[in-house]
Amino acid sequence: MNKQIDTLKTKWIPVPWLVSEALLILCAGLILSTLPLFWSSTGQNTLGIELQAYTFQLAGFILLPILLVHKKYRLGPDALGLIRPSWRMLFYGGILGGLGLYGVNLLLTTLSVLVLPEKFVQAQSVVSLLDMAGTPYEFALVGVFVVGFAPFGEELLFRAFLYPALRSRFGRLSGILIGSGIFAGLHLNLVAFLPLFIGGIGFNLLYDRYQNLFCNATAHAIWNGLALFLYCVTS
Repeated sequence: MNKQIDTLKTKWIPVPWLVSEALLILCAGLILSTLPLFWSSTGQNTLGIELQAYTFQLAGFILLPILLVHKKYRLGPDALGLIRPSWRMLFYGGILGGLGLYGVNLLLTTLSVLVLPEKFVQAQSVVSLLDMAGTPYEFALVGVFVVGFAPFGEELLFRAFLYPALRSRFGRLSGILIGSGIFAGLHLNLVAFLPLFIGGIGFNLLYDRYQNLFCNATAHAIWNGLALFLYCVTS
């Protein structure tokens, strides 16, 4: 992790791990998210259960790929894009990329709400968590999750782990489209599917160009942070 990328574009390096391994770890993370249901009690704070589930899921998304890549393939963290980026990369890829992707997401979400029947309209996951927050402390806790933990965990799994496996197996275009479809579909939100699919394409392109997890996580954090800000000013 001491290596630093000074160029704004890196050469693509194929990865040895398999698509099946990436999908198994994705499923494992989703299964881990159900564990809090086994010890939660009736009347327990719903937000607390959701955050526990999210914590287990993100732990699986982060730790399992790192363990697999290290133990089975004897590769270091840089194989998953854990490389210190340059400030130029963070600015152009992370900050500007995140702003652009959120703008597209907001436009497509608005169009989806206008086009789809009202019965299909539901809040995105970030908004749903914020709606559960009843105190300033809970609101701040959700903010830490959606701006800090979630972007890092989701980008590690979907962009640094799943997408490279898909690209190595199916090629660049198919890898981008398949990975974006999986990312959008797992949110189980019809209105958000197209915005998240296009956003997934953007995040995959970003990783394809820089192969840097911190750059992608910054862009994703800005996306979620803007959603948080918009919720605050419209609530």
